[in-house]
Amino acid sequence: MKESQTISQSIRYILLIASVFCAVYLMQWMWEQDWSHWVGYPRTKEGVIGIFLSVWLHSDWFHLGSNSVAFIMLGTGLFVLYPALSEKVLWINFFLTGIGVWLFARSAYHIGASGWIYSLASFLFFSGVFRRDRRSLLISLTIMFVYAGMLETVFPSEKTILEHISWESHLIGGIVGAFTAFSFRKEIADKSIMEENEKINYLEVNQNYQEGIIPLETPNFVYSYKENK
Repeated sequence: MKESQTISQSIRYILLIASVFCAVYLMQWMWEQDWSHWVGYPRTKEGVIGIFLSVWLHSDWFHLGSNSVAFIMLGTGLFVLYPALSEKVLWINFFLTGIGVWLFARSAYHIGASGWIYSLASFLFFSGVFRRDRRSLLISLTIMFVYAGMLETVFPSEKTILEHISWESHLIGGIVGAFTAFSFRKEIADKSIMEENEKINYLEVNQNYQEGIIPLETPNFVYSYKENK
């Protein structure tokens, strides 16, 4: 599959998830309902469902728009940079953040995808640090620069109180992202090495073929080409 097709599919996958945010809020808005009470309070039986439902609910259009844009940017970055791990990391972060909020957040209705978003930003930042190549470190620095303002809302403050911001979701999401990046650090590093080796092997095989060292009918050429495709 061509790289452009893979990137296109990844973007469509992320857009599909973001469209669920929009569809759910649009239904609330059209029917003039507030579904936030569905998620229940943390550490209650009713609140367990919030692990699965809270990220799909948003309080207003601004909340929905800001979360959707951030999710699309970070989600696409995850799928483009770490395609082999992307889907696994995406949903592990989803569940761990939800569980963490249910276990440790204050007794209130915690809604929105911001905890999930913080986990993705944290994962991309720390993965770049663990990967230790120039491109990944540059991405980490870019994330730190672009999303530096996110640090304002990971601890209780006047801002989080006045604006009813769930700082617990943000803090837990950040911790979850760092944890998953640490847990997958070997796969992240191995993937980097494997990709580099595949490029080198492909270039060597292709050059040998062009120079006539490997004839067209040689089975090894066909096998190596498929292996590294």
